[in-house]
Amino acid sequence: MKTVGRFRTALELMTPTDVPDGAGGVARSHATTASVWALVEPLKALPGQAMDQEGATITHRITIRFRTDVDSAVRFRHGDRVFRVTAVHDPDGRRRHLVCLCKEPKA
Repeated sequence: MKTVGRFRTALELMTPTDVPDGAGGVARSHATTASVWALVEPLKALPGQAMDQEGATITHRITIRFRTDVDSAVRFRHGDRVFRVTAVHDPDGRRRHLVCLCKEPKA
């Protein structure tokens, strides 16, 4: 895959952090830990749902340069948009790129 110029979307990589909630439990939030350049490709909206409809979910394929700290617990953010990672794989096993399948829920 030739990538020169294709990774043109700057995303924030957000990792989960657990914060005590004061009642003996924890509240999970996500904090920005890095900025990455990515190729973001929308795949589909769930059947019967428009992209701008409340409750809709859009799926994306996000390709980034290989990192060891990306798994299904992380999220990407681009402005107000949040992409929840559902699967990650190294497409050719050469540790050059990661392909992340993501969901972008619409509030």
